[in-house]
Amino acid sequence: METPRYFYHPDLSIWLSVDPLSDKYPNLTPYAYCANNPIILVDPDGRSHTDPPWKQINSVIPKEKFVGFRRGVQCFDLAKEQLNVVGYTCGSYHESTTHRVYTEQKGVNKTETAKAIQYIHDALEQGIPVLAGVDNSPGHPGNHDETTDHFIVIVGQGSDENRNYFTFYDNATSNTESGTSENNKLYYDSKDGKITGTSETVYSINSQRDYTITHVRESKALKQKENE
Repeated sequence: METPRYFYHPDLSIWLSVDPLSDKYPNLTPYAYCANNPIILVDPDGRSHTDPPWKQINSVIPKEKFVGFRRGVQCFDLAKEQLNVVGYTCGSYHESTTHRVYTEQKGVNKTETAKAIQYIHDALEQGIPVLAGVDNSPGHPGNHDETTDHFIVIVGQGSDENRNYFTFYDNATSNTESGTSENNKLYYDSKDGKITGTSETVYSINSQRDYTITHVRESKALKQKENE
């Protein structure tokens, strides 16, 4: 029997023949490519989409440059300072370079999540850390999205047990070992679109919820001083 051929139309991101495994995905059109999420997922033969392998990227910030918790300093300022020590900063929540990926009210924005993940991949490959907001308790302390409770800095990525994750520094502690632990991981779930995890810090352990990324702010290089 001749092997069936599945033709892909790259301009429209659709297959031009019906997916032979379409019964597995009754909520999707049988002509959709990668569940309409071609930025994150791959579908090499037009049958079943999967997560692509993530490159292993070790921390782009050395442990000795970890910024520890200081009483009276907001977590956003500590996370931003963490970017500063390696020459980067980020803009405000309202800038167009902020990817708003999740709120308690509306859930996951999968389009922005795809853009955020692609951005993080590209930034880390260039050795650039990325600041992100997370939800870890009901309510919020006054942030614009009415969801973000805390801020962390994404510094690496990898995979374990076929799950993809980002590693991060958590400035909620003055303890360098827990703040920079290799176990500080945020896992991406391609089914529900959430990026969630925990850190080894006491703050995370005592939190009411695991960390869920709410937004990602694109990093930008600090302006050099005029006399440099």
